[in-house]
Amino acid sequence: MESIPVSIVVLFFHRDPSKMPDNYDTHMMQDCIESIVANTTNYELIVIDNGSTVKEEWVKKYAHKFHRFEKNEGISNGWNKGISLASHEHIIILGDDTVVPPDWIPEMMKAINMPDAGAATVHVEGMPYGEGIQENYRWFPGACFMLTKKTVEKVGYFDWTRFMPCNFEDTDMWVRILAHGMKLYTNYAVTVQHRMGATLHVEDLSGP
Repeated sequence: MESIPVSIVVLFFHRDPSKMPDNYDTHMMQDCIESIVANTTNYELIVIDNGSTVKEEWVKKYAHKFHRFEKNEGISNGWNKGISLASHEHIIILGDDTVVPPDWIPEMMKAINMPDAGAATVHVEGMPYGEGIQENYRWFPGACFMLTKKTVEKVGYFDWTRFMPCNFEDTDMWVRILAHGMKLYTNYAVTVQHRMGATLHVEDLSGP
């Protein structure tokens, strides 16, 4: 199944490490990108810089497409930009605080090919475990998931007007997918590592 090309969108908003939590790793995104390169074939990597004050120029040698906002446009608008640049039907949104394993794409493809699938994922570290491929209505992650262009055409893009700069934009999308009669699937065959909250749950984004 990995012969089917995919577009992978990685959004980042990197700031002065002194403003980041103790678990912040300055090499975090490099680990993410290197895991994509090592464990993925037939893909297009789209990297979106959401107005970072710490620029990551090195990523341009890996990215097939790169876009930089001059200021933070929020997660929704960053993801939307990546989706709009995607060349392929299958689009993966991946957090820069993740590390992907071998076979992550084929296993996600199995999930997105389930009946009436609107979005799909594999197991993400920190989420409850399961077995096989299951419909998932409670623990669907925003750190790693696959949409298709058909889903976006039917449901619409992420809502950047209500969820700025971040939080609940993914949940809103899952609710809209379900409201349109589509399903969310998780394939528990592989696990994506997730350094949860390392870039998101900090004061300058989420409030005190």
